[in-house]
Amino acid sequence: MNTSDEIDIDALIDEAQPAERSMQLCLRPDLAARFDELSTKFAEADQRRSNSLAGSGGDAVTIAQQMEELREEMATKTVTVVMRAMPQPAFQRLTKMHPPRRDDAGNIDPDDADGPGVNMATFWRALIRACWALPVVSKDRMTKLLDEKLTDRQFEQLANLAWAVNRGDVDIPFLFAASRRLLTSSPESVSPDSLASPSND
Repeated sequence: MNTSDEIDIDALIDEAQPAERSMQLCLRPDLAARFDELSTKFAEADQRRSNSLAGSGGDAVTIAQQMEELREEMATKTVTVVMRAMPQPAFQRLTKMHPPRRDDAGNIDPDDADGPGVNMATFWRALIRACWALPVVSKDRMTKLLDEKLTDRQFEQLANLAWAVNRGDVDIPFLFAASRRLLTSSPESVSPDSLASPSND
């Protein structure tokens, strides 16, 4: 690890980039429902094949082919959505623009009381719009997407992604399984135990 004397902090600040996170968004959720139906039919057909003395798997094979065709069609209707973090002052301004609702007595609306201190009815759409980086979508088409085309679950996933890219951790990830694989991928690799112990030389 670099020491503080070796780090060019000015260069790092100049090179800093906002955090980004992505997800796969299928714009034909009706196909997903159809895929689930076929999955159930496949399981039933496969069970019948297992219980049959003849062992014919014709129905299961046909359904499996239909599932693969449907999976390929779903892939053509799926986009990778990239959310990009907002600068901290901009994020704070956005939250202040959507304060929790209050009644005449000044009490916070129950629907906003358990949230992150915002108007739950308006904040999430504004956050998704502000953080959406790719694919490029016009304002009007974004309105159509958010208001007409998404399932409640898909909207929630986008909102969670936009929140996470601003409020999630950005520490260097440590992938234990991947690190072990690197250590054991070569006959000359050093064992994890030897790395944890001082040398005897």
